[in-house]
Amino acid sequence: MPHNAAQILPYLRQLLISLISQLEQTNDPKEKEEAVKLIKIFIKYAPDLSQAYSSSILKCLIRKLEGEKATSSFVSVILTGISELAKINSESIKPYLGELFPLILECIKD
Repeated sequence: MPHNAAQILPYLRQLLISLISQLEQTNDPKEKEEAVKLIKIFIKYAPDLSQAYSSSILKCLIRKLEGEKATSSFVSVILTGISELAKINSESIKPYLGELFPLILECIKD
């Protein structure tokens, strides 16, 4: 019996928006890292749905990358999240490359 994916899509959208909000609003470093890990997993296993939100996800990840003195593990998780986005929608990252490359180089230097 085939399953109807349309029944779960609203819940998945709500989950993704909730994770982005959690990442933006929490002050707990561990919670931020967990939110980015879950977003990364979401991007990997729900690429079609993630593609619609790729710009919002990318903006949020860039803000976290540039705005905080983060642990190396947090930076690593953010960079892998950005790489997952690049895999599913490389066009969405092109407008941000000028902003991303200096941030990535700064992360590598540290």
